[in-house]
Amino acid sequence: MTTATATMTPAQARAACDSGLHSLATARWLMTELIQNLTPEQWMHQPKPGMNHVMFNVGHIAYCDGDFLRASGGDTSTVPASWKELFNMGCTPSAKASDYPSPQEVTNVLNRVRGEFAAHLASLPDARLLDPVDHEMLADITPTISHLPAFVTLHESTHIGQILSIRQALKLPGVLGK
Repeated sequence: MTTATATMTPAQARAACDSGLHSLATARWLMTELIQNLTPEQWMHQPKPGMNHVMFNVGHIAYCDGDFLRASGGDTSTVPASWKELFNMGCTPSAKASDYPSPQEVTNVLNRVRGEFAAHLASLPDARLLDPVDHEMLADITPTISHLPAFVTLHESTHIGQILSIRQALKLPGVLGK
C-alpha cells in the first residue's frame, strides 16, 4: 500500500483513530442495550415483508466489521464465509429463523470481530494510520485508515436506527433514560 496524501500528521492520525474507536465503543454499547433482552422471535420481526430485521442488522454489522478489518490490513477468521450470503450488502432478509445462526452466535461473532478490529487499529504504528484503506468502495469515503473508525460508527449507527424502529414497531420500551 502507498501512503495517501497526508492531511494530518501521524500523531493527529492516532488522535483521530482513537476518537473514532471511542465512538465505536459508544455505538456498540447502545447496540448491546437494544438487543440484549430480545427474544428470538423479536430478532426476526420485520415491520414489513422484506425489511431488515434485527438478525440481519446485527449479522450485517458483524460481517462488515470483518471487511473493515481487512480494509485496514488486518485479518479475521471469526466471521464465517457462509455469512456473505446472509448478511452482505444487498441481501434480502429471509423471514425464516432457520435460515440464520442463533442470536447468541451472531452476538458472539459481532463482539469477537469488533474486538479484533479495535485491537488491530490500536496496534498500528501512527504513521501506518495515514495509509489508504484497501477497499474499493471505501476509498473515497475514508481517505486513510485513521478515518475508518468514524465511518464504521456511522454505519453501525444507521443500523442502530433500524433496530430502534423495529423496537418501536414491537412496542418495546426505549433503552436510554430508563
